[in-house]
Amino acid sequence: MGADAEVVVEVEVEQQSSIPIPVVLDQADLALADDRNVSSSSGTTALTALIFGRLLMLANAGDCRAVLCRKGQAIDMSQDHRPSYASEHRRVEEPGGLIDDGYLNGVLSVTRALRDWDMKLPRGSASPLIAEPEFRQIVLTEDDEFIIIGCDGIWDVMSSQQAVSLVRCGLR
Repeated sequence: MGADAEVVVEVEVEQQSSIPIPVVLDQADLALADDRNVSSSSGTTALTALIFGRLLMLANAGDCRAVLCRKGQAIDMSQDHRPSYASEHRRVEEPGGLIDDGYLNGVLSVTRALRDWDMKLPRGSASPLIAEPEFRQIVLTEDDEFIIIGCDGIWDVMSSQQAVSLVRCGLR
């Protein structure tokens, strides 16, 4: 598949379902694994933001980041899932994963991703690379101006505060 290809995965979830989002993402990951048209050695990260009234809910798996601007100050609403973070480092080593020169098993720069099945252990086994997202929620206030959702291409070259300042300047 080319870089511009779009893959749509349908996971059946009843409208009134109580299936937790991590389970839904795992089901999507497994559905992609069963699709023989998708390479087993490529993957992606995912970040979703939902706003219900004044409640902002985020789910992140990978090195995307959401940053809320509150009165001009950057508030990180997600954590990059990289091997260099202590909590991810521990989680990776628990099932036998290795961090080599800052990379998961010497290859991957993230510790959570969809696809990348050649890095995952057999189905049902604990794996150092997982699709399970981390969640965060916050009640929005009148002081909240906007949210930036971006991939590592932004965050590798600027801080959250620099991005917020740049956007604020552009909005004036």
